[in-house]
Amino acid sequence: MEFSSKLGEGGLELVSVICYRLWLRRNDLIFRNLFCGPKHFIKAACTDIIDFSMAIVEPREGRDTGLSPVEEREGRDTDCLWKPPSGARLKVNFDASFLKPVQKVGLGIVIRDSKGDPMVMVAGQRDSVNSAYLAEGDALSRAFSLCADLGVDEADFEGDAKMVIDAILDPTPDSSWSGQLVEDLKKGLSSKTNWKLTHVRRDGNRVTHVLAKLALPLDCEFVWMEDGLYVAMPYIASDKPDCMPTAFTDCV
Repeated sequence: MEFSSKLGEGGLELVSVICYRLWLRRNDLIFRNLFCGPKHFIKAACTDIIDFSMAIVEPREGRDTGLSPVEEREGRDTDCLWKPPSGARLKVNFDASFLKPVQKVGLGIVIRDSKGDPMVMVAGQRDSVNSAYLAEGDALSRAFSLCADLGVDEADFEGDAKMVIDAILDPTPDSSWSGQLVEDLKKGLSSKTNWKLTHVRRDGNRVTHVLAKLALPLDCEFVWMEDGLYVAMPYIASDKPDCMPTAFTDCV
């Protein structure tokens, strides 16, 4: 009991999988004369956790209910759904997945147009991050730099990290221990007069949530232009306001 309370849910899962991987490592060495270094089997343990998490994804994402993401849209609060940007503006969603025991972060970013079609998807990871707050800040920072590099002048940035977003929108200087990151993000947001930042609930940020989880085991950043990552496309389709269940195959 004391062991589990100190580690927390995520830490206990990671320790359990690492122990299992150590047993496999020992068998490989004895019976197959194969050696696996610590870095490799810890990375493999993280991948196992991510795969398991994706396999038991919440019922609202359509797995346990037997519904596709598009069909699930019909049962969700419309105020929580992803909404397309107006006119020529772009919608930029961002999210981070934080693995506390190894201080690793997966970042997910998607840029969509007014039709809900993806223009850019990004999945990457960061090491040596010690809090979920900083992880979300890193995701937004990467979204800012991505849009700056692409020359995006009119964009609506959305994320589900309310504390981070509230801190950035607060005009009062942030003198907390994470204040430097917040002040840098404030500067980044103000660098473009037509950039806006708002909070959205998780149901309106599902695509980047999937990307961030999948990014955790990566060794480098991956960028998809227009086509997008195939596992994220059902969620892209379900976010489109005019995409009904009967048209699912046409939307993907």
